Amino acid sequence: MSLSNKLFISPSVVIESMRDNGYKNTAYAVAELIDNSIQAAATEVYFVVYEKQIQNIDGSKGGKQIDKIAIIDNGSGMPPEILHAALEFGASENRKDSKGMGKFGMGLPNSSISQCRRTDVYSWQHGKPAYTTYLDIKKIQEDKQEHILYPHRTEIPDYLSLPFEGGVSNSGTAVVWSDLDKLHWKTSAALLRNTQDIIGRMYRRMINNGDVKVIFQTYYMTDDALFGSEYILDNSTSFVANDPLQLIANTTLKDIKDYPEELKTKPAFKTAFSDSFEISLNNGKKGMVTITSAMISDELVEKLRESTTGYIGNTDIGKKLKNNIGLSIMRAGRELDLIENFKIFDDKRKDRWMGVEIEFEPVLDDFFGVTNNKQSANKIKPIDMQDIMIQQGCNEPTEALDLLERQNPEDAQLVKCLNKIISAFEMSYRKVDAINLAGLKHHSVEHHRMKTDSVNLKATYVNEKSSQKRGGIDRSPTKESLEESFKDLTDKGLLSKEKVPQMIEEILENNLRVKFEEINLPFDQFFDVTVSDGFILIEINPEHTFYKNFIQNATEENKDLLKLSLAAWGHMESEAVSSDRRRQYEVVRQNWGQFLSEYMAMDEQ
Repeated sequence: MSLSNKLFISPSVVIESMRDNGYKNTAYAVAELIDNSIQAAATEVYFVVYEKQIQNIDGSKGGKQIDKIAIIDNGSGMPPEILHAALEFGASENRKDSKGMGKFGMGLPNSSISQCRRTDVYSWQHGKPAYTTYLDIKKIQEDKQEHILYPHRTEIPDYLSLPFEGGVSNSGTAVVWSDLDKLHWKTSAALLRNTQDIIGRMYRRMINNGDVKVIFQTYYMTDDALFGSEYILDNSTSFVANDPLQLIANTTLKDIKDYPEELKTKPAFKTAFSDSFEISLNNGKKGMVTITSAMISDELVEKLRESTTGYIGNTDIGKKLKNNIGLSIMRAGRELDLIENFKIFDDKRKDRWMGVEIEFEPVLDDFFGVTNNKQSANKIKPIDMQDIMIQQGCNEPTEALDLLERQNPEDAQLVKCLNKIISAFEMSYRKVDAINLAGLKHHSVEHHRMKTDSVNLKATYVNEKSSQKRGGIDRSPTKESLEESFKDLTDKGLLSKEKVPQMIEEILENNLRVKFEEINLPFDQFFDVTVSDGFILIEINPEHTFYKNFIQNATEENKDLLKLSLAAWGHMESEAVSSDRRRQYEVVRQNWGQFLSEYMAMDEQ
């Protein structure tokens, strides 16, 4: 290579580090490609998974596993020169569109390398032959690919035409991921389960308006076809809008079995607050912002109260809404993020019955700190006016804002915007807090929610988030499953039968997934773990030497930290892949408790 052609950065060196580019999971990476399809005026986007049977080490047939993924659309397609640029980082034509979703030009290559080692792109226009090019990480690392191959004409592979029932659309694009070494979920069932709510939430407006259909399909490769292998359709699911504000009538919430039939055509929530205003940037450009909040409708409250003997948060509808809590950030009609902990009032008991959304135009990307992978807006976060007042040396909020406005008008507008978001949360919560959420089948005597330790709620929160991140199925404990798991403790005399109903009531009323209980354990055990469907009981031995010497005299904060550490162990046991593995964990835990007792005893001597 001549000196004039020397590269600033060697692709073979940096490509692996570029793969860790901040995508939360596969759903968010796929969304980048869906953005491109929508930008290309696609009305149908197929999220297609191709599975094949894997072979076990012993040579026997194993289960199904994802072989490749394709995003196929019926959009406008790309001519060769645009396709050539599509795999270049930052070179996409979409970045020239200041109003569009794909403004940054990083989506296709960035999202693709975050999930796979090989990306093939096919694009065709007006019924003419397709063109293709590719990005291959292995070749880049071996210095066999430094430049993007100029697209060449090709036949579209048969498997890519399957969603269109044999013939592809007149124009369109297909992006194919293979060698999927960083995929978060390995089977199509897990991928569907963990992406449909996220993608349905991101594109809820477009799906609801009929602007685009997003269809998830699974094809399975058979080995018994007459002329080799072929794919057969295993599943086809159209994604439904998932609205955190529940102002859309047709949402995933309506799929719940016991949703009131007479209310299915109506939104579940009603608008509580709405405000639109203009932001003026220092460069002279302007953009509109709209803040909206919503709360549960009166009709739905009454129907839920009529249907339950407990609090309506314990219904299937209440549990579903718990997954959509927070501030929804919308940009160009597409959600960037749902910030769950922006403003939580009461450990999600009543927060689920309301929602808040901020929507803005792409011209305000820098103002709100939108990241280039379109997963968040870094400047949208809770703000403390006390901090602003200290920074400005003022005693009054209005005076601090006036000073800030003279120094930096954009910062002052951002503070005012964030304050409006907080006001929307506070006003909506006050309205929800005034609603009676107790079932009408309650006892005639006023019933109060049984209190629980705050550390139980903290551990439950972390358990739920961790399970969602790992793709686990959200299961809720039932009275029957808890009774069954506690039976072993009562049979051994470790837990009194009289205490069990009270514990079960506490767990169910507070939606606990984790609970800590002090129980005298045998054989110098420091703690034990009881796992049931959707629940973990951490039993701590108050007679253990470590408890008496340390925990008993620790601060409440330190006690909570230790309990959360034990909850992490319990979570690991609950996800054991086999009974043998769980038994191994149990033996290690028991041995550790005995060694701990011996070391503590030595310290006493």
